[in-house]
Amino acid sequence: MRKGTTTIAPFEDSAVSAILQALITRCEREFPGRIRSYYLVGSRADNSSVSSSDLDLDILFHDDVQPDEEARVGTVATDCSKAFGLTVDAWAMNAQELIKDQTSLMIPRVTIKTGAVLVYGEELRGQIALPRFEDYRHWVARAPIVNFGPILRHVKAFASPLDYPEPSSEFYGYVRPPMPNAGRDDDRGTKDFVASVCWTATARIALDARQIVGRRRDSVSGYRSHVGDAWTELLEAIYSCCRTDWNYRIPSGKPARAALRKLCRRALGFENDYLRRYRVYLLAELRRSDEAALEALARLAEVHYPDDEIREAVSQFAIHSDWKLRRAAEQALSP
Repeated sequence: MRKGTTTIAPFEDSAVSAILQALITRCEREFPGRIRSYYLVGSRADNSSVSSSDLDLDILFHDDVQPDEEARVGTVATDCSKAFGLTVDAWAMNAQELIKDQTSLMIPRVTIKTGAVLVYGEELRGQIALPRFEDYRHWVARAPIVNFGPILRHVKAFASPLDYPEPSSEFYGYVRPPMPNAGRDDDRGTKDFVASVCWTATARIALDARQIVGRRRDSVSGYRSHVGDAWTELLEAIYSCCRTDWNYRIPSGKPARAALRKLCRRALGFENDYLRRYRVYLLAELRRSDEAALEALARLAEVHYPDDEIREAVSQFAIHSDWKLRRAAEQALSP
């Protein structure tokens, strides 16, 4: 069964079937006997995709993935992207780690368990457990920070409150047209903007309602169900317009561009509202236990809150008997 051309069950979207057929066949040839399972995740798995949606595939190896294997999986995905004209993201991971270590591989653990489709190989979801909620909450609470800083503003650390990524640009830096002569990977359209908003919604659901969300579309509907505050309509408008109406692309018509600009203008308030809530969460973590404090201090090195309460709380760890806490506090206090 695993020799020659690999045969997979057909999908309703023939293009998706063709990509998966080609990618899995090549992986089976390049990594004979190494891969246990292939799971389709994301919008292509839950039938919420639009034509420009990426194809996301989690590839579960029998044991540790070697650096060269990870690089080769990336090459296969890139080659398929070029061949089929659709962005393919393939992630190689250790199946045993997913099964045995409940604290690791948080994104694939949640997405495979809650919304994946087994494309080929062994069904492992019955052996994979969802993370402990406290581990999940700590991880997902940081996800918006990664989007606000490295992804949207290209900085590793920033101070709260935030300003727009590019205040003088048409869409305030949340949406960037592709550079001339750039490849497909540069043409992100509104994808990063939508992802940031959805990760922030997911984090709010965890912090406010203690719920785990495994699919992007559920972050929007779940926000209305579990949070339901003044930002709900903005989130729904961003998701609906950017994804459904504009297919993640930057619209060309003046009325649509004006609408996108308005959505981007309002997004800064949503980001800063989250940062205020994240500050409360981090303060509580600093006071909960030394283990929780160590993680919170690491996060406070990424987000700087210039207020006396935070500084005083962090300074207490600068004289702690544990050198790890002292070092983390020094890093959090550094400008």
